[in-house]
Amino acid sequence: MKSSSPLAKLPEPVGIREIARESGVSIATVSRVLQGNARVSGDLKAKVEEVVRRLNYRPNFSARALRMQKSNTVGVVVPHIGNAHFSDAVRAIQDVASNEGYTALIVNSDGEQEQELAALRTLQARQVDGIILVSASPTGTKALASTIDRGVPVLAMDRAIRGADVDQVLVNTRAGTCEAVLHLAANGCSRIALLAGPSGLWTASEKFKGYLEGLKEAKLEFDPDLVLPGDYSFDSGENQALALLDLRPRPDGLIVANNLMTLGAMRVFLRHGVDMPGELALVGYDDALWTDVVRPAVTVVSQPTYELGASSIRTLLARLANRSAEPKRVVLDTRLIVRESSARGPAKP
Repeated sequence: MKSSSPLAKLPEPVGIREIARESGVSIATVSRVLQGNARVSGDLKAKVEEVVRRLNYRPNFSARALRMQKSNTVGVVVPHIGNAHFSDAVRAIQDVASNEGYTALIVNSDGEQEQELAALRTLQARQVDGIILVSASPTGTKALASTIDRGVPVLAMDRAIRGADVDQVLVNTRAGTCEAVLHLAANGCSRIALLAGPSGLWTASEKFKGYLEGLKEAKLEFDPDLVLPGDYSFDSGENQALALLDLRPRPDGLIVANNLMTLGAMRVFLRHGVDMPGELALVGYDDALWTDVVRPAVTVVSQPTYELGASSIRTLLARLANRSAEPKRVVLDTRLIVRESSARGPAKP
């Protein structure tokens, strides 16, 4: 005897045809009641609503989206939802979207272009009204072009995309990194290293430019051996911190380009008994909760992560309201928060 699946026992979904037949009214009347149309008499409205409750009717949002060309849903593609930088931004997107009557669908790409392609296709299939994308590619891809060609507005969050004519909400990490270099130089550092981000990404490029600008302004010589390649992961933070300990002479200052790499680097330095800031003055990125819990507390270039998400969803919703407007570019400022890991003297508030 075949065992029946529990799913087979579920009742078929009820549509407005069944509601109309059970109520003894036309489909048009049921549709008006469901849409809150005041042209339906009180008696008919009550009759239809009673049947809706009794048959446990649930609207078919996909069908509604096809009819109205609007789903009140936006897609969000991020590289790593576990990264506090992106989780804070996503929280803001969800908060603002919900207040505006939208639902946000979050997809993780792991920073891989193939997974980003799959994410974009999935979101198109879900008929989202627009997409906020933290791109895994520094340039426009065929998948992105295809999404735009299908009439789905895309906003580039956090990472600019060269060659893509889309709205952008970014952070001025070039200025933030330059400020970090000048801070370390003012605290007596003369060999300042950079644990950099993935080559080619806009954020990594901007931070490197800020690093060079800071060295030039501080009148320090650029040494390519002091630029350690990372990939924004915890493991690369650990690995490059170990490589830094092998440098001779060692750097006396270090800037780490994101919070996951900062955490990985801190674990290595603490386990190896590195004196911070006496032996090595450290500046990380992003004011994650843990940065003020460890000792020494970590000086950081703080990015406005919540505002990054909030500004992104507001800009995308403005685009949905006016698709003919010129592409908008919003750039948010960073803030240097000085703590024990870099302050050779009393830390600034």
